[in-house]
Amino acid sequence: MRFDLRALLVALALAPTTVWAEDISVRIELVEIWCDNTEDVLGGDEFFVTSALKNEGLVKTTVTKPIDINDGETKLFMGDQVIIFDAKVAKQSSIVGGIVAFDEDFGMDWKKKHKEIAKNVDDSVSGIATSVGGSAGNIVAAISKSVYTVVNLLAQMDEDDKLGELELNIPADGPAEEILEWTFEKPAPKFSNWKYKLKYKVIRNKPQQLRTSSTTALGPASGDSSRYEIHDWLTGFGRAMTFGSQRGCVRNKPLFTSNKRLPRDLKDQTTSPTSAKKSTSLDSSCLSCHRATKPKRSFSSQPQAPSSS
Repeated sequence: MRFDLRALLVALALAPTTVWAEDISVRIELVEIWCDNTEDVLGGDEFFVTSALKNEGLVKTTVTKPIDINDGETKLFMGDQVIIFDAKVAKQSSIVGGIVAFDEDFGMDWKKKHKEIAKNVDDSVSGIATSVGGSAGNIVAAISKSVYTVVNLLAQMDEDDKLGELELNIPADGPAEEILEWTFEKPAPKFSNWKYKLKYKVIRNKPQQLRTSSTTALGPASGDSSRYEIHDWLTGFGRAMTFGSQRGCVRNKPLFTSNKRLPRDLKDQTTSPTSAKKSTSLDSSCLSCHRATKPKRSFSSQPQAPSSS
């Protein structure tokens, strides 16, 4: 049985295909925190959050510095603590983890403890996140435990100092940008009650579509005027590649070896550099003009009589 390489190449050229890059850039940012009612009955809270998010083998942890906030106030997250995840991830994957919110009202030296908390959260969460049981719930539990361990205030820090926990499972594929809200509260009439709303943003930078081919035996599909006609030179290696268009065809162009789209200003060009004075413009019915046989030229030496008007 003879293997026909040309037939295989033609079949591949005619097959509709869409090629996408594998990864999507995903960034998750803290936006703002709104306080309806503080946990501290005597005044404002010193609000901070810890977060841990993972994708495959990548783990990103963050500990924000305390924000002084009171009833009815909205505060923005600032500086390098805004971004809690930023990486290229597989399109079919998810970013898993969580956020835990605290009220830091136990009077520790935050300048000394901040780096220590951040390191301990990173060490504790990273081991759990990369393990088989690295679910969002396990990650959130590890965040809380690591914060309590570092400040060494298990006897002083009660459950009221932890304001809320949020488990996250964010798909890599989704809207280009979305702002999400997380409301956490302990309602009255309990002595210590609070209500907060945290906004965070998910930004997805999707890959460019590399190539879409909808070529048919007669040329590009209806309405498609921006595709290379790959089959033209596969089925006739002595011919130059032809670019099909609804308004005509550009013929006798140099052979293209790339599958990138032509520049927009070439879509309507109907003359070649070697025959700039000769128009080859064709209407939309000539989708297969490149298949037509060129008319034979007359080389008669007899002068032609001028036509009578």
